[in-house]
Amino acid sequence: MAKLIEAGSQNDTSKPIESISRLKAQNYAVNVMVVNLFYNEPNLVSYRGFGYLIPRSVPFEQNPERGLGVIFSSETSEHQDTAVGTKLTVMMGGHWWDGWTESDLPSPEKATLMARSLLKRHLGIDATPAVTRARLQRDAIPQYTVNHLVRMGGLSDAIRKDFDKRLTLAGNWYGVHGVGVNDCVVQGYLAATWGVDSLEGVKDLTTGMPGDLMDEQVGGIPTSTKRYLIQQAHKVQKK
Repeated sequence: MAKLIEAGSQNDTSKPIESISRLKAQNYAVNVMVVNLFYNEPNLVSYRGFGYLIPRSVPFEQNPERGLGVIFSSETSEHQDTAVGTKLTVMMGGHWWDGWTESDLPSPEKATLMARSLLKRHLGIDATPAVTRARLQRDAIPQYTVNHLVRMGGLSDAIRKDFDKRLTLAGNWYGVHGVGVNDCVVQGYLAATWGVDSLEGVKDLTTGMPGDLMDEQVGGIPTSTKRYLIQQAHKVQKK
């Protein structure tokens, strides 16, 4: 986003310096290796559900692949598949790979073997997949470090000021709710509801926020009513 804004500035005097500076400061994300596996055998997983995440509390000896989680992909696309079988997605890396160089990262072939090893240990799946695909997703998950919400508040104020409330940010890079898909949906809904000032006249009904406060949410990074009011209270306390 910072590069796009810089490229669109006609000259140095027109550059929104504060917005660019704050955007560049939000640059910490992790790489994730995503391995998709398809088995001809159906129902290889005896559990129902979306899948599971592997917490950081799990010792390295029990997670040598540095796995992040497993998605039961067959469950997420039930009744949509044209072929009978079992689909699984294994995610590895993330914060475990912080500081790694390019040569440290596993190749797609090695990543596939690592994913199969993890599935065998966790789920007892020893079958050979019919189809596999491994891809490294670079900078896939932004990391919310200490004072993330404070930084987002400063970025939001800068964007509103520099662009006169004409630019709204949404997505997990600028999240104030979380990095997941559902969090991004919420962020997009809030942006469409009042972040771009598109539902004038019905916004009070959809959000429950007083109109004068909602005007302050146009542009920048819109947030939920409760979180916004908490942020404003903190600003008052600091004064």
